[in-house]
Amino acid sequence: MKISLKNLTINYASTEETLAFNALLCIDNTPFAQVSNDGRGGENRYNPLGDSSDWIFNHALITAFREWCSNQPPIYDKESGETFNFSADIFVNDCITEWVNNSLTKKQGKEELQTVSI
Repeated sequence: MKISLKNLTINYASTEETLAFNALLCIDNTPFAQVSNDGRGGENRYNPLGDSSDWIFNHALITAFREWCSNQPPIYDKESGETFNFSADIFVNDCITEWVNNSLTKKQGKEELQTVSI
């Protein structure tokens, strides 16, 4: 089972204390929730997708996802020297960080290729 984000949109203009974004949370590439943050310094919001029975099922998937995250080993932050419990927000934020880093790497690669070809 693969948990991932799709359709990530980052709103840098609305970002204040946390990153403002919207994305779809997926299991095996099938969306089951919308995850977002308004950028004003709160936790991420998880909203199940679908109507009636789909909504109930997807709400249960969000609960299971949060529980799975809370059962992961704690993480150590080298910068602060503190240990934190793993959470759904940390998982989502790690996915976003990976996406941003990959995007920057691709842009840098294109710029380097353009520089070489000129």
